[in-house]
Amino acid sequence: RRLLAIRRNLEWGIVVKDPESAVRRDFKGIETWPIDPKWRIEATWEPYPADRQLMVTTAQGTHETLTSPGAARFQMNGVPVVLEAILEQPGASQVLFVFTDATSGKTSSSGGRFLYADLPRDGKIVLDFNRAHNPPSGFSSHATAPLPPYRNRMKVAVEAGEKKFGGEVKSSFATRH
Repeated sequence: RRLLAIRRNLEWGIVVKDPESAVRRDFKGIETWPIDPKWRIEATWEPYPADRQLMVTTAQGTHETLTSPGAARFQMNGVPVVLEAILEQPGASQVLFVFTDATSGKTSSSGGRFLYADLPRDGKIVLDFNRAHNPPSGFSSHATAPLPPYRNRMKVAVEAGEKKFGGEVKSSFATRH
């Protein structure tokens, strides 16, 4: 087994990973929608002030304050969309978009999906929804992944990327300190 210490806000936790677990061994993968070029979107980048913070709720019901360097603006099926980005660490080469859409809770994860994108260039950012994937909370009830900020709850259906995980992975225990 491998132990990993994690910190979420002011609390510490231990993640136990077992590379030989039956859950890992028997994992069959996650179903995805077929790759479609229409889901690769060049959006306009709206930069925020360098110190812009975004308060998000996590899958555990806690709150985290994260840095938001800006937002992507685009249209999807004729509907205007604005998605706020998260910068996970200073100097990162990508930003994270956490979003829900009309497929959430039906054919995709109810807690939303993650989409990483390279930093914007020349006022544009490329969002390839074919790469959208389930957050850790889509696999474990103990994950502390951020939930989508309010602006990142799209009304349109994004039938791209990973679908909802069909199984359920439960942690054998959780310890709080």
